[in-house]
This record gives sequence, structure tokens and C-alpha cells, in this order.
Amino acid sequence: MSSINLTTLDKAFLIKWGKGAEGLVDLTLDEDPFLRWVPKDSKFGGKSRKIVPRVNGTRGANDYGTAKENVNAPTTVEYTITRGAEYDPISIDCEAIAAAETDPGALEDSMTTGSKCAAYEHGRAMSSMLWGNGKGARGQIKSGSTITGTTLTLRESHYARFFEKDAVVRLASAESYANVRNGKLTVAKVNSETGVITFNEDVDATIPDVTDNDFLFRDGTKRPFLGVFAWIPYADLSESDALYTAFNGVDRTIYTSRLTGTHLDTGGGNIEDALIDLLHKINDNGGRPDSFWMNTQDYGRLEKEMGARAVIDMVQYKDVKMGFPAMKIRTGNGDVAIMSSPDCRRGHGVAMKRSEIVFSMLRTWAHFVDEDKMKWRHEDSEDAVSAMMRTWGNLLVFETHHFGSVKFYSP
Repeated sequence: MSSINLTTLDKAFLIKWGKGAEGLVDLTLDEDPFLRWVPKDSKFGGKSRKIVPRVNGTRGANDYGTAKENVNAPTTVEYTITRGAEYDPISIDCEAIAAAETDPGALEDSMTTGSKCAAYEHGRAMSSMLWGNGKGARGQIKSGSTITGTTLTLRESHYARFFEKDAVVRLASAESYANVRNGKLTVAKVNSETGVITFNEDVDATIPDVTDNDFLFRDGTKRPFLGVFAWIPYADLSESDALYTAFNGVDRTIYTSRLTGTHLDTGGGNIEDALIDLLHKINDNGGRPDSFWMNTQDYGRLEKEMGARAVIDMVQYKDVKMGFPAMKIRTGNGDVAIMSSPDCRRGHGVAMKRSEIVFSMLRTWAHFVDEDKMKWRHEDSEDAVSAMMRTWGNLLVFETHHFGSVKFYSP
């Protein structure tokens, strides 16, 4: 085999994954069905996008004179949404590249392994943020837990799925990366059942000011995406929270059901009953949801509750290559497809109208840095070459009154 350079490496990469690396893009979407389901566009040009949801109509009347007297423009609010970003590198050691000159399979192995790991990280990161509340935290320390030695216990064990061995973690006193404390922790072990994260370092020695209730962030969470629960807050969230009073500069308490969706906190009980109650409550508020997303384990509980009535069909969309298994619940305004995601917060679910939500991007989903027409470049600090997968954009919801969130139980 002839000498390998960055140009031949680029060509080999395209042969492996297709033009635009479509094969890798598909791998990122495999991490959560919601990533495939959410509509996408490439219309996020400029510095920001303006979203102007309707709050009310014009002032009509039963006679011409009064209607003319009360003429006015409809009341609106305006969100100014900026882009979030995700970057995930692929790195190949130059020695491995040199060895591939006599063993071509070695290069393919290195490229395949590195590429799949980057796609995996990209998909996991995107899913954790799109199911979040826009602040980027991946978990919170359990209140009252003892913080000594190398372990921390998460408040909700479900969120252990967002931590992996060798991940670098920062702690913050508030749910904002701007509040991160000095010191970094590296994950050694994860127990997804108990929510216990074990680190290489002593937690209290590395971060002396740590307290229970601190939030955990992936290192570098500086431009997180807005998630579903930023637009449609958790059903048990107080309306005094900034997601209500100061969401992108807007006080949404002026009309909560139209600007934050409909909310139902059941406090426990039957999931099917709570789901039906939420959907009809949304209908009462003028919404027309056609989809409902919930955690995979809660979906299983719903399936058991419904028994023989739980018929699962495939739901197809013209803009998605594959279908989605879904149960259906009939409302007075049509069927609602019930789908599941392993990354949706356990104990919570959200109703949506698919035509009113989009992940809007600058360029495309999971594209590669190639401003110089090359995907691969030599690293400055290592004897290696690297490529960088990235996504620029944000999740947008247009008319939130078609949406709603429910709390089935405390996770």
C-alpha cells in the first residue's frame, strides 16, 4: 500500500461512511428514537432565530363600531433563540496510520472504532440535552447523602445513564455551568441501578466546597441546547422558576398554558388515567397534540395497565426513513401516538404536536469540520490526526399550547 496522507485518509473515510458521512450520522440517531423523530431543518442562519407565539387574537365585538373602536394588534411575545453546539472528536494515532501502509485493515479498524465512539458520544450528548431543561446538568447529588471518599449518589438513579467511565465531571452550586466549582472529577465506575458514581479522586478532597444538592455537569457544558423540558417545564415545577418568569427574556406567566403548555401533577396512581386526563386538558386549552413521549420503563407500566387494549403499531413519517412503535390513545381530537425514549425523565411525560417542533440547525446534523475542504488534520499536541463532528442549532417550539407535561410519580 502507498504512503497514507490526509487526502487519502479523507477518501478512505468517505468510502467507509459515505458522502457527508451519512453512516455515522445514522449512528448518532440510533442513540434515542426521539432524535430521529424530531423534525429538522437547516434554517438557523444569522446570530439567532426569533420565535413569536400567539398569545391572543384581535379585539372583536358584535357590532362594527365597537370592533372598530377596539382595533389593535394581537398580543405576542418574542423569544430570541441562539444556537447551542456539540463537538466530538475522532483521533487516530500516526503510528497506526504508518502501520496501515503494510496492513490496510489496521487503518480501517482504527478509523471504525474512533468514528463509532464519536458518533456514540454525539448521540448520547444530544439526547441528554434535548430531554433536558436547557441548563445542561446531567444529574444532582442526592439530598442528605454523605459526601466522603470517591463516591456520589445521584438524586435520581435514572440519570446515571448519562455518566460513563473516564468522563470528566464538574460540580456546580446551582443548575448553571457558570456556577461550577474549582476541581474536576474523572468517572471510574457507574452503577445504573443505585445511581452511585465512583470517581478516581476523593470528591471532598478535590472539591472541598462540595455540598449535597450540587449539580453534575460534563466538563465544557458551555453552550447547551434547549431541551423539551425548557419549552414545556416539568409538571411539578413552580411558576416562580426562571423557566416561567424569564425564559429567553419573556415572562411566560402572562398566559402559562399558551406559553409553557398544559401541566398535570398527579402525585401517583394509574399512568393511563393521568395520560388521558392530560390529553383532554390540553384539548380544553385549545391544543391538538398528536404524539406523547415517555420513559421506556413507564411505557412498560402503561402497557401492563392497558393489557389487551395495548395495541402497538408502527407510526410512519414522510421525513423519517424508519417507523416508530407506538400505542395509540383516542381523544375527541384524534389519535395520539404514545412513544418511548430511554432518556426521557422517568416519572414524567410530554405531549407534543409534531408540526410545532423542530431542531433547527446551521448546516446539518452531525456534520464535520471541513472549512479547508479536509476533514482530517494533524494535531498540534499529539502525534495523531483528528476529525471533529459537530452540530450547531437549537430545539424550537412554536405554538406551545399544543404541548403539555405530566408527572406520573416522583422518580
